[in-house]
Amino acid sequence: MEAAISGLCLGGDWASCGRVSIDTRTLRPGDVFIAIRGKNFDGHGFVREAFNKGAVAAVVSEESSLAADCGPLVMVKDTLQALHDIAAVRLRGTRAKIIAITGSVGKTTTKYILTEVLSKYGEVYYNEANYNNLIGMPLCAANLAENAEFVVLEMGMNSSGEIDILSRIARPDVAVITNVGPAHLEFFESIEGVLAAKLEVFNHVKDGAVAILNRDNICYDKMRAVAENRCARVISFGVGAGADVQILGSKEPGNSVTLRCFGRKLQCDLKNCARHLAYSAAIAAAVGQVFFVRSHAS
Repeated sequence: MEAAISGLCLGGDWASCGRVSIDTRTLRPGDVFIAIRGKNFDGHGFVREAFNKGAVAAVVSEESSLAADCGPLVMVKDTLQALHDIAAVRLRGTRAKIIAITGSVGKTTTKYILTEVLSKYGEVYYNEANYNNLIGMPLCAANLAENAEFVVLEMGMNSSGEIDILSRIARPDVAVITNVGPAHLEFFESIEGVLAAKLEVFNHVKDGAVAILNRDNICYDKMRAVAENRCARVISFGVGAGADVQILGSKEPGNSVTLRCFGRKLQCDLKNCARHLAYSAAIAAAVGQVFFVRSHAS
């Protein structure tokens, strides 16, 4: 962790550092506390409390007036950037396959369905709840479990450039765009603006990365053009006959959906037959195609 931060360390033994925390309410003894400044809070006001609760060190701003007598401090220019750096180094050090999921809707549902599927094949780590922004996703990544074999990261955004930052931290093996729609128009002037922001997920993919795209989406052709330029392979999903993973239909009782995955029929059991769950199941099948089936070309 020490190597991930470019700052002045005032005392302390970094060898004993464990998890990263930004909230004294959930901090555990042995954690490193990072004092993040937000719109409605400033973590610097909780540094002493963090040490009282067992933090072994705190990452604070160079502008802070905190003294080393309150505990071991690492002084940095930007504490949020320090969190990002720690998260990036943590992900670079794992052999786990990293899957990034973004889109206007369906991100969280897809994350949970994909996590459930992948858990049958290995240990899965994912960002819980709504930890999908510039603070939440890096925080989860910084605390990556050492035994993780798959990392599923949901990426949200409110403005252009945010997905680019998260993609740079994650460097995904697989990048998924569930769809592009008007969900973020309060932050953008047009669907084109939303699309450009979502396409940032491909900016920092690993060599040989795979893109998984919604063929039914009105922006599919534009998404594919960008993905083909930056990824080694593109897999499409949707209800149309041209999709690599095609949703053939769902039925009750049994709450199952039938997919045709590269010509092979699959039946997936779901909690219900809602359309968005069928799309999430198709994405999970596409990810399975990447990691567990190697015989098909894009």
